[in-house]
Formats: sequence, C-alpha cells, structure tokens
Amino acid sequence: MMIDQQTTINGLPADVLRPFPDKIRQLVDKIFGSGTLSPQATGSPTELMQQEGARVLVVNASGVNGIAQKTFDYLKAQGMNVLGPGIWLIIPTDIYTLRYRTGRC
Repeated sequence: MMIDQQTTINGLPADVLRPFPDKIRQLVDKIFGSGTLSPQATGSPTELMQQEGARVLVVNASGVNGIAQKTFDYLKAQGMNVLGPGIWLIIPTDIYTLRYRTGRC
C-alpha cells in the first residue's frame, strides 16, 4: 500500500511513506462495497448549516493581531452563528489556584 522513499529533511535522512491512492480505493471498495457516496442531507450548505443551529466560537491563538475579527466577520457574512471573536489565553497552572467554597453560590 505504500512506497518507501528515502529523502532528507533539514539535511537529515528520513523515511517517507507515500500511500498509493488507487490501492487504498481498492481496499475501501473491498471492505465497504463499491459505488458512490452522497450526503444524506439535501439542500444548500448555508441552509443546512442554519437549520442545524450550530454555534462557532472564533478565538485567536495564532499571535496574529486581528485574525479572529477577520474570521468572525467572514463567517458571519456566510450566515454562520458565530460567537466571539476572542483571544485564547493560556494561563500557567503553577501561578494560579482556584478555590471553591462549599455552601455558597
């Protein structure tokens, strides 16, 4: 199913396994049967997405300023139910401690 190719990555020898797509297709057809698969849902992707009512949270963990807002605007324009935009903050666990009191809300 694969061909072993000798190559280098950053000057170091590396073995790369490259799949044979035709062989994979033959195996899939053998296991699951041949034929074409089609989505069970019908309609436009936008209508289906809106019917599902899924919510998408957009957060920026890339370090690129403004990318979350641009993505938010684009997805909103496509009709998605978008939450955000926000910034993904990673808080070191060794600095902060959460304490829960019992009996109080």
